Amino acid sequence: MRAEDLLKLAPAYHRWVDDLLVKHESSTRPVSICGFQRLPQFFSPETFAAARYVEVDNLPKVPWQEFDLQVPEGMDSDFSGITFRNTYFIVHREASQELLHFHEMVHVVQWQILGNDLFPLIYALEAFGGSYSTNFLEYMACNITMLFKKADVPFRTELFVAANLGQYLPAIFIRFIKGEL
Repeated sequence: MRAEDLLKLAPAYHRWVDDLLVKHESSTRPVSICGFQRLPQFFSPETFAAARYVEVDNLPKVPWQEFDLQVPEGMDSDFSGITFRNTYFIVHREASQELLHFHEMVHVVQWQILGNDLFPLIYALEAFGGSYSTNFLEYMACNITMLFKKADVPFRTELFVAANLGQYLPAIFIRFIKGEL
């Protein structure tokens, strides 16, 4: 899958995300109501205040077929959470899991830094270029989540995400410029 092909799908994808978020607007909650003690210590007050979540029975899934795309390898699995912009969806049975909330909050930060166009483009390029398990944005979220799990002292997650992206983005831009994406 080439970046230029995915870029053509961006308007339809954004409409789908807009519709999804509007559909769930009445059940969207601020993360702060979860009452987690550690979670807010690892994010700036602005990030924490902006983040929202929705508890659902079944996670929404990107309708790959509607975009005339095959489902990327590993993306048809049953996950516990998925993030779109500053809102993440989690399944009811996992809603009390602070680690899950942290992981999805990492994706919120990735969206904040990369923006509404670049995040889904990079995510899709990674998904089609390998699989869910090799997706850099997922790999980063998993690694930072493990740091959170082991941390005795809070760290600013936004800085970890920015540093990781700073190391990764030049390589992807070079590949894009060379026409490899």
